[in-house]
Amino acid sequence: MTQGAKMNNKGQIVYMNLIPVAVIVLLILGAGYLMTKGDLNIPFLKNADEIELRRIEGFPTVLPASTQVDKQRWVIKTQAELDDFLKTVDPSGLAKVAESINFDKEYLLAVSNETRPQGGHEIKIRRVYKNSKDNTLRASVHEQRPGDGCILEQYLNTAVDIVAISKNDKEIGFEVIKDIKNCEESRE
Repeated sequence: MTQGAKMNNKGQIVYMNLIPVAVIVLLILGAGYLMTKGDLNIPFLKNADEIELRRIEGFPTVLPASTQVDKQRWVIKTQAELDDFLKTVDPSGLAKVAESINFDKEYLLAVSNETRPQGGHEIKIRRVYKNSKDNTLRASVHEQRPGDGCILEQYLNTAVDIVAISKNDKEIGFEVIKDIKNCEESRE
């Protein structure tokens, strides 16, 4: 008989010591998934209302800025609109989308924050989901700014993110979740 196995009255083997181990493994996996804050795609846990998004290579990113830029929220349906967005967030022309986009099959969602005087700011489109109340799509944008304890580089910059979603006929809106990065531990 193996270790951890016991015989019951009917001669069947019962694995009693494996149950706590299985529970601990499931708890660790669940905690790990929750700590990724939705960055991890697990197919069997996917919400039916979530729209699959594809990250564009090189984004999210932070671009150096030479002029003041306002925050941007764009649904891009053509190459000309993509070019306009990139010129808006980076008048110097350094920002490029390296891959070819088939606008017959997909749209781009693009966001940026306003120009900031120091580094440490980030922006990311986390997910896109169907809003069942009004039959629209919502893009959940996560903005992170540095906390009081952060040591920051002083330079003008704009954080930008671009993702692709399948082409559709629904109206698309944006919601923003703002967060503060804790840098207290790194000051020591």
